[in-house]
Amino acid sequence: MGLELAGAWHLALPVCLFKTLTGWPCPFCGSTRCLTALGQGDLAAALRWNPLALLGSLAVLTWTLAGLLQPTWPTRAWAKFQGWFGGYTWLAGLACVSANWLYLLFRLPR
Repeated sequence: MGLELAGAWHLALPVCLFKTLTGWPCPFCGSTRCLTALGQGDLAAALRWNPLALLGSLAVLTWTLAGLLQPTWPTRAWAKFQGWFGGYTWLAGLACVSANWLYLLFRLPR
């Protein structure tokens, strides 16, 4: 509904400053379109626009629902996640963002 209102009111979607300056998509380009497609129930289009935004939004949704159903679950799950990567959780995040950026560099139009 938000994008329909934006279109009706002739509001512009946010412009990526990195892409404007360099001509290359940033690691998060396509996130707005991804979440719009997700909101419309089109998982395939959401995945094509930005896999990291799709997976991240689904993870946040899952995390939130799990936290509502069992309040201690998120704390235990985060501790287990950190145990998998040790002190290198940030490195796992960096690897995900880098892989997503490579995908976007070859997938999104310039």
